[in-house]
Amino acid sequence: MVVIAIIGVLAAIAISYPREDRATTRGFAEQVVGELDVARMRAISSRRWHRVTVSGTQATIEAGDTVGMAMPTSWSLVGSFQAPNRTRIVAMATVTDIQDGGTDPDDGDGFDEVLLFAPDGSSVARTLYVSDPYDRAHYRVVVYRATGTARVFDGW
Repeated sequence: MVVIAIIGVLAAIAISYPREDRATTRGFAEQVVGELDVARMRAISSRRWHRVTVSGTQATIEAGDTVGMAMPTSWSLVGSFQAPNRTRIVAMATVTDIQDGGTDPDDGDGFDEVLLFAPDGSSVARTLYVSDPYDRAHYRVVVYRATGTARVFDGW
């Protein structure tokens, strides 16, 4: 009887545990890669510049108003995505940081920068640093300039 009661309590806790809290930092980094790939593909298919603006908990995706390689003068919102409770975007660098063991980024560095995707599929070189709230799990989302593709790397 005691064993059945313990199993019932554990099952109730597991069911009531918020799904979002179970998200991993690596999973969110992979989600960011997917969102960036979608923004790049939208830029190619619509022949319009797309930009991604990042803050610590969310990112917005916008499309330019002009067709072609000319830089847009205004932007319209296309979509956004938000970090789960147990993950955050720490900083953004203006380089492609593929080597592990560099200096730790400061919170909020580079949030005044944007990720730009050109209609030809190219991008600006950027690195997003993703972590959990306790700074135990570190990942880098790297965007390559020439191809605009993104990839996840372990560690900072």
